[in-house]
Amino acid sequence: MLRVLIIKLSAFGDIIHSLPIIECFEEYFLKNNIRVELDWLIEKRWSPIIEDLPGVDNVIPINTKAWRRSLFSRSTWQEIGECWSTLRKKRYDLVLEINTLFKSAILARIARADMRVGFAKDSQVCREKHSIYLLDKTFSVPHGNVVDQTVRLVEKALYMDMARTVHPSLPPKETAVRMAEDALSRDRLLPGHFVLVTAGGGWQTKLLDEKLVADFCDCVSQHGLEPVLTWSGDTEKKRSEKIAALSKRNSVKQLGDLTLECFIEVLRMSCLVIGPDTGTVHAASAVETPTVSYYGPSSSEYSGPRRSTDRVVQLSPSCGPCFKRKCDKDLCNNLNIQRVLEEINNQLDGQNTG
Repeated sequence: MLRVLIIKLSAFGDIIHSLPIIECFEEYFLKNNIRVELDWLIEKRWSPIIEDLPGVDNVIPINTKAWRRSLFSRSTWQEIGECWSTLRKKRYDLVLEINTLFKSAILARIARADMRVGFAKDSQVCREKHSIYLLDKTFSVPHGNVVDQTVRLVEKALYMDMARTVHPSLPPKETAVRMAEDALSRDRLLPGHFVLVTAGGGWQTKLLDEKLVADFCDCVSQHGLEPVLTWSGDTEKKRSEKIAALSKRNSVKQLGDLTLECFIEVLRMSCLVIGPDTGTVHAASAVETPTVSYYGPSSSEYSGPRRSTDRVVQLSPSCGPCFKRKCDKDLCNNLNIQRVLEEINNQLDGQNTG
């Protein structure tokens, strides 16, 4: 048996990009007839993504954000102690540290393991390069889509070759499906008859002007479908309300603050998902819902979804993609969205004719 610990703590989109690791280890088992016991260390907020996921044996949730807020409280140190004990009680053959941050490298060091592996500092995905000194071995991987880079790392660690493109995939969860059906019923929405439009964006530079997002909603309405704005938290809720008020058709619905597993199933029931480079778009692609995504500060070549049902539009101004979370110029907040509207029309026209 090969005992493996994956360290990928956050965030939504990054964890979705990491899901093909599971398929890599399934391939490893088929080729070598060696059973893999796969554990995953993850932030508690995002743990529902991988809980009960086939191929993941144990989920180890932690809450480093809460630890930082209350570093000197007894409960924090009790949780840290429990995490320490969990990582030390099992001896892993391999730890894959793909979070590429110093805090996650420390967690990799705490774990009892024969080998701790991660990205070399010249790799495109390596964010905090000093973190590599806490690992036993690192590998350089070719630049390109983040999913491919992650798969290449696993291939090198296991001395194998996937020999095919792997896409992130999320199977349905029965209890979450029922929760999603109830949520849609409360808002009088029918599966397959609405389009989700992302109101938020994570980075300030990913937030298009509210009027431009309202134009996406109006475009959806013209196809006889219901535009639904998705949001999480009070800040995104207020932004969503502004977008809805700017819609010319006054037919925009809002769907926010759902549990993560319920939200993923709502994505599956949508006929299209529209948004910037966010976890929402990447999760929609993982459940095989068609998407239209647009990229200003980030790169579609690096993180864009690539299923045949995905459409990506690079809208970066001349100074981008810069990967900046904030910018005083506001160039990425006021982009020409004509190409995005064209792709929305193409996606919805294709569904109508299909």
